[in-house]
Amino acid sequence: MTVPRLLHGETWLLLKSNGWSWQQPSRRAIERDDDVVELWEKKVWPQATDGVSGAAAPDRARGQA
Repeated sequence: MTVPRLLHGETWLLLKSNGWSWQQPSRRAIERDDDVVELWEKKVWPQATDGVSGAAAPDRARGQA
């Protein structure tokens, strides 16, 4: 069975028709612990991105994961 691929525009229309956004939260989670997030970014994130390069590398500076 082949799963049809959606083009970028089709994906956006599907998300929008269901009231969803393109991974843009409308608000910050109440449960968010900024100290834990900061620690994770300093300790875990560098290890997670080791060996990742080029177009596949996540770009945290632009907020893209």
